[in-house]
Amino acid sequence: MKLVSLFVTLGLASCAVAAVRRDEADLAGAVKGAESASPKRFIVEFTQGANHAEAVKEIGSRRAVKVVKIFNGTDIFSGVTVEAPEDNADSLQMAEAVARVWPAKKIQLEALIDALSFTGGLSGENYSVHDITGVDKLHEAGIFGKGALVAVVDTGIYYEHPDIGGGFGPGYKVAGGYDYVGDGDWPAGEKIPDNDPLDHVGHGTHVAGIIAAQSEWFTGVAPEATLLAYKVFTEQGTTDEDTLIEAFIDAYSAGADIITASIGGASGWQDNAWAMVADRLVDAGVVVTISAGNNGELGPFFGSSGSSGKNVLAVASLEPLVLPSLAFDVAFNKTGDSARMAYNPPWGQFPSTIKDWPIIFLDPCSPLPENTPSLASMIPVVALGKCSPFTKEMNLSAFAAQYILVYTPSEPDDGFYLDDWTLQRGVLQTTAAEELVAALLAGASATATFSDSPEFVSIPNANAGRPSYFTSYGGTFDLALKPDIAAPGTRILSLYLDNGYASMSGTSMACPYIAGVAALYIGQFGGRSTHGTGFAKRLSARILSSGQAVPWGSEAGNGSWASAAQVGNGVVNASKVLQYDTELSFAKFQLNDTHHYERYHGVDVTNNGVESVEYSFELQPSGGFEAYWPNPGDAYLAPRMKTYDEMANIPLGIIPSVKMPSGKFVVKPGETKSAEFIFNIPDGLNGGRLPVFSGQVLIKGSNGEQLTVPYFGVGSNMKHELRSLWYESYNYPRSYSTNSRISLAQKSWFTFNLSLAEQDFPKVIVAITYGSKELRWDIFEESWRERAWTYPPVVGENDYLGSATSYALAGDVTTFDPVEDDENNLVAFPVTDLVRDVAYEFWWLGKFANGSTIPPGKYKMRIATLLPFGSQVPSDNWEVWETPTIEVIA
Repeated sequence: MKLVSLFVTLGLASCAVAAVRRDEADLAGAVKGAESASPKRFIVEFTQGANHAEAVKEIGSRRAVKVVKIFNGTDIFSGVTVEAPEDNADSLQMAEAVARVWPAKKIQLEALIDALSFTGGLSGENYSVHDITGVDKLHEAGIFGKGALVAVVDTGIYYEHPDIGGGFGPGYKVAGGYDYVGDGDWPAGEKIPDNDPLDHVGHGTHVAGIIAAQSEWFTGVAPEATLLAYKVFTEQGTTDEDTLIEAFIDAYSAGADIITASIGGASGWQDNAWAMVADRLVDAGVVVTISAGNNGELGPFFGSSGSSGKNVLAVASLEPLVLPSLAFDVAFNKTGDSARMAYNPPWGQFPSTIKDWPIIFLDPCSPLPENTPSLASMIPVVALGKCSPFTKEMNLSAFAAQYILVYTPSEPDDGFYLDDWTLQRGVLQTTAAEELVAALLAGASATATFSDSPEFVSIPNANAGRPSYFTSYGGTFDLALKPDIAAPGTRILSLYLDNGYASMSGTSMACPYIAGVAALYIGQFGGRSTHGTGFAKRLSARILSSGQAVPWGSEAGNGSWASAAQVGNGVVNASKVLQYDTELSFAKFQLNDTHHYERYHGVDVTNNGVESVEYSFELQPSGGFEAYWPNPGDAYLAPRMKTYDEMANIPLGIIPSVKMPSGKFVVKPGETKSAEFIFNIPDGLNGGRLPVFSGQVLIKGSNGEQLTVPYFGVGSNMKHELRSLWYESYNYPRSYSTNSRISLAQKSWFTFNLSLAEQDFPKVIVAITYGSKELRWDIFEESWRERAWTYPPVVGENDYLGSATSYALAGDVTTFDPVEDDENNLVAFPVTDLVRDVAYEFWWLGKFANGSTIPPGKYKMRIATLLPFGSQVPSDNWEVWETPTIEVIA
């Protein structure tokens, strides 16, 4: 059996998470899956009731506009995607038949976490993560999802794998689908769509296996469900929103009961085009699950794009009870005893040339004694902590060590960086490692033997049930509660390319799990064809309300529950989803901030049983945290949001007082009754630090059933506390020009000479500490003043000349070459849906959004970002970067 390592980061469940080191490089690249706009490409939605053919004709008749995709008047989305070199979102919005315009965004497939593939077969013990969710009990009852139709929007499915049916088309488990992108190099090249969605990446196959695999060694959540495969990625790993929208609508038209997409860009806005389409599909009867994202280390307010949809189930990741690892043989030479040990190799398995190599325990924080034998044919066992990996590796390498086994002590040192190792290593489970070390220190002699075809074994997970360290925190930037629900997502074993298997981590693995739970319900009770359009929201509510609180992410939680901002309503309980008589409406008590505080909330309680049930209500708060460093002296590079490490160590007791329903709350059989709640703002909060509080309202029935509703709020006036969004501690915004990188303060004139020798055009880099709905770069006559701001600005009125544009590859390349590069490859301002902690770089080559070129003269630039909860109309709802008058020289 051949092992292929796909990614080198190992998220060891029992180890501390390394601190996120914040520097400029991190700002530019630390965010996983950051979205970017496609050059001069827009998604346009037509007004309700507009004649679709006439609307397409009208928008296509605009100067230089090319219609590249038509969403053909469906009840979900009626509109087009256009390439418009002489328009921006403002100008397109003014067309009569247009309801909404979005810059079309590109979305990257997130890098794999803990990914290790096993090609050529798999053997070992039966593996399952279903015991933490109740799916195991449903399987025991013979419930496997037969009849449910699940659409997987991803990299395709390697349907030739025998554990996913071994074929494609009617009669097979993967019964249909479509390839929108082909097997080429799109988006660098052209799309080559066809009817064969065979996976060449592996991600979609792994996702599909979590839903519906049937193997001798493990079973998916709903192994008898039928799948549709919609391929939206090539091996280039990038797709776009309009392709995702097309795939979602096609899945709906094909009759899918469930659409699942382990995809998303850093966003956190509920009204992006893809999220809105996904939300409408739920209203139309389709359950939609989308992964919540893997930016957990970066702290709160890091929602994802599609999963931010209002009624979409955004899925967080938690740690399963067991983890799959590889086995190797240990022989104790003095006693003749032998044992099998588990190790996890982030860079690929140890080679079979290791046979009977002595195992030796070493503490290489200091140079090893000169009489230490060569380690070239030995396996050192090393505890993490006490000193840096660099120091340990230097001391081990001095004696030719090649392979090492590491482990986390049961009482670990305060800080260590597992990812900083460069020697090939395997990670041992703590308890087993300490027993081995104790035997070695007591005089035992042991050797290790590794195989080319190792079995895998399940080992206990020391962090079982806790949130995965990588799972992204919400809420959205407008303080909707996301994520919604959690499922196992750490080191999940599933299918892979070439009939292989892989262990991977991510919310990408948790998301299809929830889709599988929905499939189990549909297999038992029917889907939208049986129940109609309201069905999906009802089933989503059953999944949401089944959630059970999970422990805080570390032992430092002292018994606190994890924040709803991290895990939504907690871990899904599939048994409740299928078997409970009590049903709640789709409810999340989203309290918002103190200025927009929503204190009144309700949930409908339905009794589908045959006897009356009396319900009681109880508040179960989760651990709170302060999300923000407001003062420069608070932390390195403050003011800014806190990282995971900075805010997740010790939870705060932030508990609102809540008025519950009074008197007896009895619901008769077949009856629905509304329960009303009044939430007060917690006392004693430091609003400047953005305190986040959350928890659950427990709804307990006399029939023994218990469901939950999550609540979530921020104890601050966000608009007041975040009056300044610019990342000033990083010296953003900043602007410079020419190859000498002369700052705007020193040189405010430009020739727009694009030659490699001159590069005389303004480059602007901005970064913000919280999300902004809109960033503008507008050009006015020199006499224009801020008090004259009107929205939307109209070219030719009020001294407005137009919006700037940016070279589409700004920041990805270091120079613009007018011989090789296309100066019309532009992104038009305004830019929308910005996220925090990302350095956005823009190069203005001199063209306006309408395609015209700025003439010589003096001008006023307005570079501004919209404040939280801001309206574009008032000037004081923008943070404007003060810049000098600029001059364009012929």
